[in-house]
Formats: sequence, C-alpha cells, structure tokens
Amino acid sequence: MSDSKTKYESYWGRFPSMIVDKAPLQDIWNTLTFYELTITNRSQANKVLYNGVVSNYSGVTQVFQRYDVVLDYIKKFMTPATDCIVDLGAGWGRNTFNMFLHNFPTNIDYYSLEYTEAGNQVAQDIYHKNVLPNSKKIDSHYILYTGLFDFNKPIIDFKKKYKNIIFLSHHSIEKVPQIKTAFFDLILGLDTYYTVIHMEPIGWQMMDINGPPYSVHLKYHNENLYQLLRTYEKNGKIKILEIYKNQYSLFSLKNTTSIVSWIKN
Repeated sequence: MSDSKTKYESYWGRFPSMIVDKAPLQDIWNTLTFYELTITNRSQANKVLYNGVVSNYSGVTQVFQRYDVVLDYIKKFMTPATDCIVDLGAGWGRNTFNMFLHNFPTNIDYYSLEYTEAGNQVAQDIYHKNVLPNSKKIDSHYILYTGLFDFNKPIIDFKKKYKNIIFLSHHSIEKVPQIKTAFFDLILGLDTYYTVIHMEPIGWQMMDINGPPYSVHLKYHNENLYQLLRTYEKNGKIKILEIYKNQYSLFSLKNTTSIVSWIKN
C-alpha cells in the first residue's frame, strides 16, 4: 500500500464515528469538512487566492465557500441532457454531497469513486444514514453509486448507459505523482458524450500559459498531468475547452487550483 493511500485510509477511517443517523446532511457535511481541515492542519492557512486577489485567511467559512466554486464550474457544463456526474478520487464524497446540498438535479445519477476503502465506506454511510432518511419523497431522492477507483488502473462500473457525463477530478490527481495514459484511454474509449474537468494544483506545469504566479511543485504531487493533456491535444485525441491557471486556493498559495476542461475530439 502506498504511503498516500495509507495516510488517507487512516484519515477517512476516523469519520464514521462522527456520522449521526438521520442528522441533517448539512450538519454532517460541516462537521466532516471542518474535521478534515483540522487533522490536515489546513485550518492554519495564512494567505489565500480568489478571483486573482490574495487576501488573509479568514476562517473555515471562507474555505467552505471555496468548495462552492467547484459546483459553479460543474454547472457551467451541465445541460438538460446531462444524466451523470462522476467525482474521481472523491475522498469521503465531499463534493458530491455538496451538490446535493445545493439542489443539483435529482434526475441524474451520481458516482463518488475513491482510491481508499475507508473513503468509500464513509460516502456509503452518509448516503444511507443522512441522505435517504431525510428525503421527503422516495421517488425524488438522489441516486449515488460508490466504488473504488485508481487513476493508474482505472475501471468504472457504470450501472447503465449514459448520454452525457461530467467527470470531475478535484485535488485528486495531485496525489498521483505520474499519471499514466490508462486513465485517458479509459475515458476516450467511452461511447458517449462527456466533459472532463480537472481542478488540480498544476499551475506550475503550465509554462506556456500566462496567469497569477502562484503554485509550486510540491513533493509527491503530480508532475505530468498538463503535459499529457497537451500531448493528447497535439495528437488530435482531445479538445481542450478552457484553461485557467492558478484560479483560487483553499488553504495555501503553494497549492493553488488550476482548471482544465476537455472533451473527446
């Protein structure tokens, strides 16, 4: 087991004891997100970036609001035809449950796919203990599928055929020092329309793009995502829709998020 997986198995393994049956989803989301900030020392952030402006860190509420940026960008690519959203490397399902809290459509399927067994278990527990019990109508509740996912040995068990999928990686590929072509080959092999959104701290890899001068190469973080994207674009395999370099930070300017979205060419 890799050091990263061992660490996150331990992190997410602490979460089940904080999940209270039938408690409001918002309460559970706040509790787990705050705890995550605490155990990773992210609550000690000093400077943060948002909309090109550097400001002093003002507390966890500010960080909670940054997670909403993820949702705003997903909405940008949603259409009436969108019938599936897949969060890759989803941890305990933070982003997916935040979609539920912000009234994303209930007529599409959601996948929270994670590298660790502990993270998957937390997502399953929250769904069955806090989402379904609080659904007002059983025929309008959210449909969530969970499962294991490894970027370098990728397999996705789709439960049915979808017409329009949105894939998200949010600070998950960052934990894969060298991502292999297997991930791209899997996505490109799908016989459906899809949009892939990467929200990762790869601004330092974007030497050909102008943007705020933040983000640095951190030890054990991804080194080649942007290079692979450009290679697949050059080979005519993908079409890059948008690139935003160093757009915002949750905790540290060194780990500032850049955004790349793409579709099959």
